Amino acid sequence: MQNAVNLPSLSHEEYVKLAPFIDLAGRLGAFLAQAGKGGIESIHLVYGGALAESKTELIRNAAIAGLLQGSENVNRINAATIAQERGIRIHEEKEESHRGGSATVLTVVLHTAQGESRASATVIHGEQPRLLAFDGIDVEAPLEGALVVCRNLDVPGVIGRIGTILGQQGVNIANFALGRERLSPQLVPQHTDKVVKALAVVQVDEPVSESVLEALKVIEALLEARLVKLPQ
Repeated sequence: MQNAVNLPSLSHEEYVKLAPFIDLAGRLGAFLAQAGKGGIESIHLVYGGALAESKTELIRNAAIAGLLQGSENVNRINAATIAQERGIRIHEEKEESHRGGSATVLTVVLHTAQGESRASATVIHGEQPRLLAFDGIDVEAPLEGALVVCRNLDVPGVIGRIGTILGQQGVNIANFALGRERLSPQLVPQHTDKVVKALAVVQVDEPVSESVLEALKVIEALLEARLVKLPQ
C-alpha cells in the first residue's frame, strides 16, 4: 500500500528487494517462539549489512508477529503496537558490519524471564531462508518445514543415536545440521575439562509427535528436544 498512515511507504522495487527478508523475519521469530525461552520481556533486533540501509519497519513487524504467533489478531501491520501494549520493549540496531560471509543478516534477541535467546539468519540465493546461529552456536539449517531442535552435551554417539531413534520411529530426515560451542583459545588446552554444548537442527518430512520427542529424551547427553513448525 502506498501512503499508509501506520507504515512507511515502499516502492514496488523496494518491496521486491525486502520481501525475502520480511518472510525470513517471520520465520526467525516463529523459530525463536518455539525453540527459545518463554515469557518475552523485550525484543532486540539487529539489522546487518544491506538491511542496515533499508526501511525495516515491515521486517521488524514480521519478526514480532512470528514471536507472538498464536496470539489473536496479530499481523505484520499491528505487531509492534500490540507488543508495546503488552509491555514488551522493542529495541532496534543497525550495523554495517556483517557476520561471516553473509552480506545481509538479521539477528533477533529475546530477553525473557528465563534468560536470553538469540538467533541469526539470512537469505541465500535470493529466496532460501537459512538459520546461521542459535544461542551462541553456529549452525546452518533451513528455516522451513518441520524441525527437531536438539540441545546436547558434545560427547560421542549423540548424533548416531538421534538418527537411529528417528529411524526407529519411522521419521525420515531431510536435513541434519550440527554445531557446537566455540572454545576461546585459552580454553582449548583444557577442552576435556570443559562441558561443551552442541546443537542439532534436524529437518524432517513431517511434524513428529510428542512420543517421538520423548523417545529422543532417553539419550543421556540430550538436554532438550523441541519441535518447531514453519511454513514450507
